[in-house]
Amino acid sequence: MIEHAGETTKVNNGARIIDRGYQHYQGIRLDMNHSLWVMFWAALKRGLGLRRSFRNKIAPWLLIAIAFLPPVVILGVQIVFGVRASSPYTRIYPRIDVVFILFAGLVAPDLICADRRERVISLYFSAPITRLHYIASQVASLVLLMLLITLVPYVILFFGQGLLSPAFSTFVSDNLSDLWHVLITGAVLAFYFGTLAMAVAAFTDRRAYATGGFLGLVLVSGIAGGVLSRLHFSGHEWFSLVDIFNMPINMMRWLFGQTTAIERNGTVTQLLPLDGSVYLWGSLAVIVICLALVGWRYLKVRDA
Repeated sequence: MIEHAGETTKVNNGARIIDRGYQHYQGIRLDMNHSLWVMFWAALKRGLGLRRSFRNKIAPWLLIAIAFLPPVVILGVQIVFGVRASSPYTRIYPRIDVVFILFAGLVAPDLICADRRERVISLYFSAPITRLHYIASQVASLVLLMLLITLVPYVILFFGQGLLSPAFSTFVSDNLSDLWHVLITGAVLAFYFGTLAMAVAAFTDRRAYATGGFLGLVLVSGIAGGVLSRLHFSGHEWFSLVDIFNMPINMMRWLFGQTTAIERNGTVTQLLPLDGSVYLWGSLAVIVICLALVGWRYLKVRDA
């Protein structure tokens, strides 16, 4: 006797089971947007260490807390002492950029290396999901996580200063250019370091190798670009574009009009070897190249 699909079928020698109990799916059929949302949301939770062990939560949340610390301190000082820092962004971004790099270097490999190492990418493609959909969901989630530390704290700082000023509307109108520059800088930094870390992680299935490779690339390029751009030969200033560590920071300085610095002895130092717009276009070029590398890795290589 065999019980199947609520029915009992008697099986004898030479007999056949005709009713196999197949039924049509009667539930709601979800579209591609739902699949993309599921992958996107899963990547967000993985990047933040949600539903994972406590040790996987330490690094991302610690870096997020450090990124929020300068705006919180500045607003706290303004509340307690009534001292407002005029356009503090040019002092914060160069000092906090290491946090952006560490966050990208830790989260990007966590999003894509494990899938390749555990060979579960084929499970995604068993559904009507293409490699492009997979790439888009992972990159979008990483960029959104990066915006959490490159943009959100400084938007809060801007509007917090506005609320603490005598007239909020006057503060916003007088400093509207700062808000636009913060939005552009935060978005470029998120895409720049996020896609760069993703491009490096796309070429290995080991998290440690991906993180070390990304940090090594940024560090070596920063040292090489800094040294070569300070040597005295024709065209030496163009080697500042080799410094992928400081390229978006130089773009930020240009946006906020900080192209020179006055040292203690009164001498004026040129902070940007090239016109600031070059660093903007250079940053955008790095983003495009990194996205192309990730796309090539996943669209052309079978074992990606």
